[in-house]
Amino acid sequence: MKANNLRVFDNELDEDVLLKYLKVHGIKLKSSKEKNRLKEEKNLKDEIACLKSLVSSMPIQNSGVELSNFFIGFNIPQINNEFDLLRFGSNFDINIELKGKNTGEKIVTQLKKQRHYLSIRERELWQFTYVKEENQLYETDGENLIKSDFKKLIELLGNQEIEEEVILEEIFEPSQFLISPFNTADKFLRGTYFLNSLQDEIKKKIMQSQEKYHVVTGIAGSGKTLLVYDIAKKYMEEKKKVVIIHAGNLNQGQNFLNSNGWDIKAAKESISEQDEIDVLIIDESQRQWEDQFNKIMEFESEIIKDKIILCGDDNQILAMDEEKFNISEKIKNKPKFNQHKLTKKVRTNEKVADFIKGLFDLKDMKSLDENSINIDYFETKEEAKNYVQYLQTDSTFLDYTLPPPGGKYDYPLYRDYQLISAIHLGIVAETSHEVIGQEFDSVTVCLGPHFEYRKHQLIFPDDRTNYYSASKMLFQNITRARKKINLIIFENEKLLVDILGAIK
Repeated sequence: MKANNLRVFDNELDEDVLLKYLKVHGIKLKSSKEKNRLKEEKNLKDEIACLKSLVSSMPIQNSGVELSNFFIGFNIPQINNEFDLLRFGSNFDINIELKGKNTGEKIVTQLKKQRHYLSIRERELWQFTYVKEENQLYETDGENLIKSDFKKLIELLGNQEIEEEVILEEIFEPSQFLISPFNTADKFLRGTYFLNSLQDEIKKKIMQSQEKYHVVTGIAGSGKTLLVYDIAKKYMEEKKKVVIIHAGNLNQGQNFLNSNGWDIKAAKESISEQDEIDVLIIDESQRQWEDQFNKIMEFESEIIKDKIILCGDDNQILAMDEEKFNISEKIKNKPKFNQHKLTKKVRTNEKVADFIKGLFDLKDMKSLDENSINIDYFETKEEAKNYVQYLQTDSTFLDYTLPPPGGKYDYPLYRDYQLISAIHLGIVAETSHEVIGQEFDSVTVCLGPHFEYRKHQLIFPDDRTNYYSASKMLFQNITRARKKINLIIFENEKLLVDILGAIK
């Protein structure tokens, strides 16, 4: 994104001309939710009018101050946090927000959020809000709006030592702001994060609702876990008894939360009829087994007072019995459950998300971003092992979960898992069940000789008869990546050829 000079708004140019100017420069003052093109243009024109009013009110004549190097309408990717006006300096930064009307506390809340993201710069920060209806400039002391004046703003602009070469996309790399209740549990407890607008909207709907039953759904990386854990934290602050059931093994972050007064249980622990609970949250609910779910629903009216919140994604099942039970269909048949859906990925960058989509369906494969995706091939498991060990200092290797030893899944299917899994390469790694809900900057996964493509779809032929689904475990593991994927293929040249042939 390029910086612009605000003087273009200090003239008699028609708003339609300025609208075209913004479009040519790829500038959006506010992301509009309007589907109607005319309404969207009207909203943009209102923003242009606000910006023109600000510039015309600034006493820049004979001041020697230029209004250059302003970034207009920057939006942090994935997080969807917008800044109306930004200008960066080596001594301090300036942020100006534009408002048609004074919304009071909402302005203060927004400025707090802006300050949180701008703190990554480690610079002194001056924040202003211009209200067009009042033709008034405001500052904030962190808690309240304080009237300011244009003269002060002009003085600051004159004293700012402008940074000429600023690449916003590098400064505001989204992964710097995305936290996990598990992988960054300390930051989560300190509250050094913000929910995005959709997460915040769903949180308010659930907590303000008089209804007891709620379901939160969304694709991998959409922020479901952060949302429901944030809801749990808020209820705990209100002295509510909150219990979270996690459909997997408890990870290090969850154990840390438990040591700080939380009550998170693995699914096998469940709850009893003697418990007294205000709020029950079932995370990764798509992995709940039938007897566990039925037991909870059987006596929930007696022990759970306020809320039952289920959270999950149908695509992230691991065992075939979970698919057969299909808890989502069971819930849909219970009209008392209120549905809430997160629609966008916030954890995974766009290039990683595109590759994952293309890996599982070659028709969706796009060009490869070399900074985000690395594909390697080895003739033998021993060669793959050596490379995985080499990568472990900078990338987290995630393995497949082996089926329980003994019983009908031991032979010969157990040997199939040995072939696709690198656990037998002599490398210590976390498995699919151990990383549920977690995230890592870089993830390494292995695909062995039994994966193949049929009608462009990546499959593992024995999935239907295996205890755990290999393809579902691969999806679980690879969607833990935030920035980079290392894909290692061994003893399967055909798979490599198919993937490389699909890359645009």
